[in-house]
Amino acid sequence: APEWFSADDIDKMIHLATWNISHLENIPHHPKVDKIVFDKHGNFEIQPTTNDHLSVCTDQCAVLKSYRDMFEVVAYHLDRVLGLDRALPAVARAFTGLGHLGLRYEDGRARPLIWWDPDLIHGGEFQEDQNSFELDWSTYQSILRARCWADGRKPRPWGRCSVVHLEWARLAMFDFLLQVYDRLDRNCCGFRPTEQDKCESDGRTADCDNPDAQLMLVHIFSNRNDPSRLVFLDNAGVAERQEDNLDFRLLAGIDEYHLICRGAIFLFSFHFYRVPRRAVEVLKSGRLAELLLRSLQVDRVFWKTQDRDNLTKYVHILQKRGQILADYIDEQGIALVDDY
Repeated sequence: APEWFSADDIDKMIHLATWNISHLENIPHHPKVDKIVFDKHGNFEIQPTTNDHLSVCTDQCAVLKSYRDMFEVVAYHLDRVLGLDRALPAVARAFTGLGHLGLRYEDGRARPLIWWDPDLIHGGEFQEDQNSFELDWSTYQSILRARCWADGRKPRPWGRCSVVHLEWARLAMFDFLLQVYDRLDRNCCGFRPTEQDKCESDGRTADCDNPDAQLMLVHIFSNRNDPSRLVFLDNAGVAERQEDNLDFRLLAGIDEYHLICRGAIFLFSFHFYRVPRRAVEVLKSGRLAELLLRSLQVDRVFWKTQDRDNLTKYVHILQKRGQILADYIDEQGIALVDDY
């Protein structure tokens, strides 16, 4: 396997791809997603469902998503190729001959299967099943300015500084490459959305021009074992976004840099100041597409079932976005730092 996968990554990918399946469990409020419970020797260690309806598995569960979310697998490999190491392991798997899983899984399609992390923190009043803590845009910006734990500095005790500063740079780079807006820009304030974007169909874009609107972030997760690090979930990327409509708000905080967007002037300034060196070096190498294609061949089901032309086109889109991001980092004079 390529060197960017850890031994633990390989173990989990093998388990996801090969373990026998016992049954499915519904995940409340997520009708298009199921939890797979593996029958790994017949010894289950599933804790009972808690009051918040989030039953906990120890090490034998996964999240089964729609075949339309297959780019989640590409996102996982992108995370590892760049050395970010924050996305949960994901593989493609088909479910023929497993009638007890239900009719919708009998079509033989490969679907993304993502490792279930039992130690994710869930909290906050806003969509607590999709967040570790409640965070709106303005609070997020203040956290960026505080540069929590950067340069060895200890944060002020009253600040919200549980997450190390460099983690937000990881997340911003990752989401920009994938153009995943639902985490940091769920109202689609940083690009021109289409009818296919949920923010447009449910009217959330109207809040972009409302200074009193509380723009909430979602899918911001961390782990009980190390709450200072983020965990990346729900990472299916957007391939169709044109280069002249990329969401730079994912990279920025509201302050000084002027950008014309959707007929209004938004003020942006990059608060990260530093980004992971290894990730930027991969982007600058011009080899991101090559490395991604090499990595994806490890997942035999994914490699066998995906349209090769479409896949090649998508990884080259990611490579082009990577060059745009690397150029932006150079233009802004953002420092490259070694990982911690």
